[in-house]
Amino acid sequence: MKLKKLNLEKGQHQEAKNLGLTFTEYLETLDPVQEHKGTAAEKLDAFERQLAAHGLKIGSGGACLAADFFKTSSSTILFPEFVSRNVRLGMGRGKFEATLDEIAATTTPVDSGKYEGIEFDLSTSDIAHKRTAEGAQFSKIVGRTKEKAINIVKIGRRIEATYEALSRVRANVLAVTFQAIGVQIGRDLVSEGIYTLINGDGNSNAASDVGIASSGTLAYADMLKLELSFEEGFESRLIIADKATMTKIMSLAEFKDALVANEWLKNGMPQTPFGNKLRINSGVAADVILALDPSSALELLEEKGGSLVETDKLIDKQIENTVIAKRLGFNKLFTGASKLLDISP
Repeated sequence: MKLKKLNLEKGQHQEAKNLGLTFTEYLETLDPVQEHKGTAAEKLDAFERQLAAHGLKIGSGGACLAADFFKTSSSTILFPEFVSRNVRLGMGRGKFEATLDEIAATTTPVDSGKYEGIEFDLSTSDIAHKRTAEGAQFSKIVGRTKEKAINIVKIGRRIEATYEALSRVRANVLAVTFQAIGVQIGRDLVSEGIYTLINGDGNSNAASDVGIASSGTLAYADMLKLELSFEEGFESRLIIADKATMTKIMSLAEFKDALVANEWLKNGMPQTPFGNKLRINSGVAADVILALDPSSALELLEEKGGSLVETDKLIDKQIENTVIAKRLGFNKLFTGASKLLDISP
């Protein structure tokens, strides 16, 4: 397999950030896949091709040591992306856990610590008319800039292991470790989004409680009420709760129906009799059920060209106390796209 070995430098990470690219995407500009058409290298992305070109194996069979990344100044540049890729892989995992992709309707790159959001208030807009007579005014949708800007926050974990300790670990073991860290960070990021859905983004747009018939007791009629509480063109498609509350939901007789259970067995994903996805996240308070229309509820704000890792510190082997984190914020798009049901006694 013929590979193009690039001479990599530390400054290229900053170049990638300035361009709003991941380092893998940046490497693709230097080593396009088109140049490998018809070869085995075509199946690899640009980062994987550079790993191979630098003699770095990360698979289970004969994986290199972490120290091997630092044998040359060029191969060292690949280590931060190795960490980032595995963290991102972990962030996208979740059989029952809600993920960012499931709760965010759209993603916007931002280049500052604050974001001026726009909101369209359908609840006070005149949208009831079905027909407009000639010469009459059309129904209007009210849009305005939000009074308070959305803050961008940083969520992550700090590594306490020294370079000396990590250098003797195989790359495949490190990959699993960073993926596990990514799972934890991913759950935290979703919790941040859930907080915004429930409490609002600081602009008086908290989710409304549809109310329970009998405090402390969850019934099928309550779930049906939550399902039908959505108006203004929104639909309840995703339901999130903590584990204990999800157990109460799935213990309802109607949720144990054979047809509903069959979907779980067939697809591995639980759902309601209404077709909603059921997901878990500890960011939802005990005895609270959050329902949302994920196509309209949240705008995910991500730092433009942001890196999950402190690139310079990793390259310089200053691994201890290095932070793995993501800078993000959430803009609540439509207040009516999320509702909650508080069943606490």
